[in-house]
Amino acid sequence: MIQEKIRERGLKQTSAREKILELFLEKRAWTAGQINQRLCGVNRATVFRNLRTFEKNEVIQAIHSHESETAYELAGRTHHAHCVCPKCKTICCVPCPLKNIKKNHNLEFFNLCELCNK
Repeated sequence: MIQEKIRERGLKQTSAREKILELFLEKRAWTAGQINQRLCGVNRATVFRNLRTFEKNEVIQAIHSHESETAYELAGRTHHAHCVCPKCKTICCVPCPLKNIKKNHNLEFFNLCELCNK
């Protein structure tokens, strides 16, 4: 799936791009800082450059939350809400409970994630 997304957009396939995109298979959003922390061997500038390239090519999309740093998630997912952990700042994708609202909206919940809740 990762290689297909890169190939479909005509992007060069690199190990850094694969590592970054593998993170987006989890049902959550990532900030550049979180990606950089998780992928110790990938240069910070490489992370930022690839995030811009992926967003420009509609592989990922930016989401804006009440947190100061922009987060990114895989593009093309069905509509959903986000649950933000106030302790570790993880942003998880959760089903949206507002099924009958036709307008675009962003819904955020704040709750401790599984790891912080232990």
